[in-house]
Amino acid sequence: QVSKVKKVAIVQTVTGAGKVEASTTVKISSNLSGDLVDLPVKVGDQVTKGQVLAKLDRRRFEASVKQSSAAYSAARSEMATIQVDIDRLERELARVRGLVEKGLASKAEEARAESKLLSAKARQAAQGDRAAQAAAALDEAKNNLEKTTLISPIDGNVIEVTREVGERVRGSDFNEDVVMTL
Repeated sequence: QVSKVKKVAIVQTVTGAGKVEASTTVKISSNLSGDLVDLPVKVGDQVTKGQVLAKLDRRRFEASVKQSSAAYSAARSEMATIQVDIDRLERELARVRGLVEKGLASKAEEARAESKLLSAKARQAAQGDRAAQAAAALDEAKNNLEKTTLISPIDGNVIEVTREVGERVRGSDFNEDVVMTL
């Protein structure tokens, strides 16, 4: 090619084959097993951190929360009942000690009243442990209920959806069942 001399930018175009890959990909899976009841995103959608990506059927986990809550409530009620017994037994022990001082009751009766009080306090300690166990079970049930909603951990785009509404998601900590990829 011939042309007049002048200052211009030289541009070189290079073409080549390749594929575009995300710098970060996140596989979204569930730790719980359940039926997929809502999938509000599709391939190509842009999502933000904290956005709901999918929901599992919550009924079984809501029932578990109710059951654990009732067990915790019953354990606390039993603690209150035992405390009433302890208060009564403390008054009984004080009464028997007063009678022993006056010579109207034997040391054996005092020992028996003291033994009953110690037994009630031991029952209270054991019940306290059962109440703590019930509280932990309630916390776990609530945590599982929260996990029925899959939330986006990053801002990004949905690049693959591998499940559809109505399908069963097999949740596990050891074997991932990917619902989608961001």
